[in-house]
Amino acid sequence: MRRPPLSSRAMQNILPILIADIPEALIELCGVNLLERLLRILQRLGFRRAIVFSTTPEIVGAELAKRSWPGTHNCGSCFERN
Repeated sequence: MRRPPLSSRAMQNILPILIADIPEALIELCGVNLLERLLRILQRLGFRRAIVFSTTPEIVGAELAKRSWPGTHNCGSCFERN
C-alpha cells in the first residue's frame, strides 16, 4: 500500500538541489539511470521541482528532457557547475 506524500504545503518551500556529474549520474541500474531514479524518489516524496547542477549541463539536460515511463516528473533546471 502506498503512503500518501508528505504535506504538499511543506514541500512548496523546499527546492531540492542535485549535483549530477557525468558519467556517474547516468549509470543505469536495472534500466533506470541514477539521476532518473533520484528524481522519481523525490517525486514520490511530494517534490515537483528540483535544480540540477552539473559540469556537463548539455548532456544531463538532454537526459532530463527525455520523458520517463511515469512521465510526470518536472525537473526545474540544469545549471553548469564549475
